[in-house]
Amino acid sequence: MQLAVPVRQVRVSALSLDGIWSDGFLFLKPLAETHSGPERVLDRLNDRDLFLPLRVAGDRSVILLNKTDLVSEAELVEVDLENVAELRERAKTAFREREGFGLTYMPFLSRAVCDALLEHPPVNAELRGEEIVIRHYVNLGIAVSYDEGLIVPVVKDADSMTLVDLARAINDLAVRARAKRLHPDEVHGGTFTITNPGPFGSLMSVPIINQPQTAILAFDAVEKRPVVVDDAVAIRHMVYLSLSWDHRVIDGAQASQFLSRVKQNLETWDFAADLGP
Repeated sequence: MQLAVPVRQVRVSALSLDGIWSDGFLFLKPLAETHSGPERVLDRLNDRDLFLPLRVAGDRSVILLNKTDLVSEAELVEVDLENVAELRERAKTAFREREGFGLTYMPFLSRAVCDALLEHPPVNAELRGEEIVIRHYVNLGIAVSYDEGLIVPVVKDADSMTLVDLARAINDLAVRARAKRLHPDEVHGGTFTITNPGPFGSLMSVPIINQPQTAILAFDAVEKRPVVVDDAVAIRHMVYLSLSWDHRVIDGAQASQFLSRVKQNLETWDFAADLGP
């Protein structure tokens, strides 16, 4: 038996995470049933958060025996950024003249990540006490280095932004972070974090999860490398994306599917229209 739960509308209790995400619904298998059916709706915090219990059926229950300890796993994918790199090269001069700052890879990555997070909500979740909070929106943390270390300002509702909107928001937060002019609420409320060690020459990294978030993505250095394309060797702009995730909430399959979606978006999307003239 499965129970279909509207992600935007319901707080659910006593259900396992053995389910399928599809079209805004979470199809769940109940852990137990009573004469009145599976225990279901309690109440809403708001119309954007879904609460699920921490206890999980199946093999992962062993991992949850000590629920206070982070169970961190990591994996990476290699992404062909050639199409993004070519578009960025063509557009960067006009973009700087129009916007007053440079066009980086970060807004392209952020757009791709937001789409993947909405497709795979557990990666965008928060572990809060005995509950897992599933977000159906993205408040995207972008790690920024400055003279005192590292700070993570948050782009609120990043999933509703265009590529140019994201570029403006990320640049604004980074500039003010380095000038120590961020407001307190601009470093809180993140649902997922991207860290960017690439400018420092990092090729592969294993980022540390920004708890209580349940995953973090590292964007390492973009480099030209020889790769095989259509049975021929070609020089392409390549990058490694590394994901660390909390195994108490996210399965390895979910993490892999999320990374695959980000990779697919970056390699196949046509960002030109979103970038503007």
